[in-house]
Amino acid sequence: MGRVKQVSSRARTHWQAAITLTAAAVLAGCGGSGSVQQTGGPADDDVVLEAAQADTLVKQSMLNYYTSTGLGGGVDGVFIDSLPTSVADSSSTAESGGGGDRFSGTNVQESGVDEADRVKIDGDVLFSLETASTDYLPVTGDLVLADSVFAPSPQSHTLSAYRLAGDNSEVLSRTTLELDNQTPEGMYLHGAGDSRELIMMSRRSFDIWGYWFDTRMWSGLETMVTWFDASDPANVSSQRTLTVDGQLVSSRKIGNRLILVTRYHPQPEGLVAYPYEASQLETNRTVIENASPEALLPGYQVTENGVTGDRVLVSADNQCYSSVALPQEDTTADGTDGEASSTSPAPGDLIYPSPDVISIITVDLDSQDISMDSTCFVGDTETMYVSTESLYLATTRYSYNFSEDDQGRPIVFDYSPEITTDVHKFSLQGNNPAFKGSSTVPGHLGWNQDRKPFRMSEKDGNLRIVSFDQNRSGSPVTLSVLTEGGNRNLRTVATLPNDNRPAHIGKEGEQLYASRFIGDRAYLVTFRLTDPLYVLDLANPADPYIAGELELPGYSDYLHPVNDGLLVGVGKDAVEDDNAGWGDGRGAWYQGLKLTLFDVSDPTTPVVADDRIFGKRGTDSPALSQHHAFAWLAGNESRNARMAIPMSLHDGELYSEGNPWSSAAWTSNNLLTMEVNEQTARFEEVPDWIFESQANGDQSYVSLYNDRAIIGAAGDLYVIHNGSLHYGQWGSDAPTSVAQ
Repeated sequence: MGRVKQVSSRARTHWQAAITLTAAAVLAGCGGSGSVQQTGGPADDDVVLEAAQADTLVKQSMLNYYTSTGLGGGVDGVFIDSLPTSVADSSSTAESGGGGDRFSGTNVQESGVDEADRVKIDGDVLFSLETASTDYLPVTGDLVLADSVFAPSPQSHTLSAYRLAGDNSEVLSRTTLELDNQTPEGMYLHGAGDSRELIMMSRRSFDIWGYWFDTRMWSGLETMVTWFDASDPANVSSQRTLTVDGQLVSSRKIGNRLILVTRYHPQPEGLVAYPYEASQLETNRTVIENASPEALLPGYQVTENGVTGDRVLVSADNQCYSSVALPQEDTTADGTDGEASSTSPAPGDLIYPSPDVISIITVDLDSQDISMDSTCFVGDTETMYVSTESLYLATTRYSYNFSEDDQGRPIVFDYSPEITTDVHKFSLQGNNPAFKGSSTVPGHLGWNQDRKPFRMSEKDGNLRIVSFDQNRSGSPVTLSVLTEGGNRNLRTVATLPNDNRPAHIGKEGEQLYASRFIGDRAYLVTFRLTDPLYVLDLANPADPYIAGELELPGYSDYLHPVNDGLLVGVGKDAVEDDNAGWGDGRGAWYQGLKLTLFDVSDPTTPVVADDRIFGKRGTDSPALSQHHAFAWLAGNESRNARMAIPMSLHDGELYSEGNPWSSAAWTSNNLLTMEVNEQTARFEEVPDWIFESQANGDQSYVSLYNDRAIIGAAGDLYVIHNGSLHYGQWGSDAPTSVAQ
């Protein structure tokens, strides 16, 4: 066998298809001790962004990607499939409208930073994006066969307006949305009353995040932003549409400023997306070298009053940022001096990042004419975190080890890869987001898109970020504190663990689940067999430390602050697998839905003040994967805090009695409601609402993914479920009316 080499590879989510690497390409483009930078930044521990002319940068990146055997395919390429990884959060009310304290609002990560959601409230008017769809579950006897699920095409998308008036609530209007094979991502409310607009974000219907690694899958995608005049909720009408080249990564709203991050992959006409022959590589070279800047850079369109106008988002003379390019070594595949393949980068050539254009776009919502400012960089980004002051983009990358067989072909070993995450900071203080610096932290941010921003928090100019690598020996979780250090760098203020504070965050093999930064503390949940809750003290950014920890069965996927001393955790119970010792790939089998009330008033000794378990294995809730499904109304002197989440309850017969891996039969679709008594630090149960149940003969499982609850301060409870508004009193055992 030849010596071990490394191939840098793009981070990808755990559920996506196996990654294919072109082996001959790797050998042709990699020196004996070097590495091919497939995407991301340099191979060392630091990443630096530098500015270059946009069209030149993208063209060189396209040539590197589509004309070298190292990335685009390759002559006589041997394809090696790496094995996919096994499948494995400040304020809750943003500026979502004029509802004030009357209703629970959009559950957001940062106070003052609004997030797109499917419902927004202004006064007594509720606006809702609705996509009613049913996943049919054939019923055999008393058991629902989960593996027989199939989903028909979703019904048309609707924007509904409701008047919230208890049992007299009514539909004010329903607007069918024409989205051209796109799905509503969520919306924002800007203004109020007689000057009220809804701004809706739309994306492609299929799950593009499942194809994160394959940058070519992101070509041809668009992001739609649609303005609706909602001043008269009985007559909601579309005003204008902004269509941006590139897929929406995420969005936020601060005051009158809409912030979008998009990912655009150019595909000039005639390009061979997956070149495998020398002639195809040469075709790509010709196509790319002759491509106009307009064919390589993203633009946008504005449609108003039936007229569409094309505009430039990134022009050829714009300065885009990119990772510092790396020179190729003057070696051949076997490490000896010699000539590289004619289709590979020549010795001394620069290796460019992925040819995706990431645009950070800000839109002035007060302007009737769409006014946009944008900053761009060439590469990738997988998540965005936004404070009121700054925007951070993060991208994970890692390297696989490989050796050669007796014919000189590489063999990829499924070794634990070396994982790092690049972080880029942009200031939001001016019109254009201004690049401030980059850094690299060890590990990655996890696989759940909704949870990744919760790994980050900015306070007093310092970014606190937690990352993890469950395959690393020692501490799986690392806390890094970064600040601006000049020269386009983010300086590392501190890391944890460190030599002075070596205690591990998590046990070896554990993954990071829930994370939440609240003031000068961070709360982290890791899991494999048990659910350790770690409390980190961040009061001194230069010397963070573990203040306390707690172990209990199960895990929490989401943490929500009740007050300075109480946290609610939403997750699942778990039991250890005594036989196989493996479970769901983590040494235990998930069971029912679990609510945990943590008392963290003494950070050195966190305790479980109360908990509740609902159902058996198979019970689930959208709140485990998207925090907008968690409705929260803070308590006051006259009532307890209140929470509500949709829940699919599996509490029937087990498919295999006595086995912890056995799921239970579906029982019902519920709205789980609960109160938190802050004086006694206890949960107080409230009757759930049941929408569909097996006991009533319902033979279909209605998707709960788009369900939203709105908790009224006066005792009202509204729920958007399956395209309808349901109303009842808090504490009642069923809704009393439905507005259809």
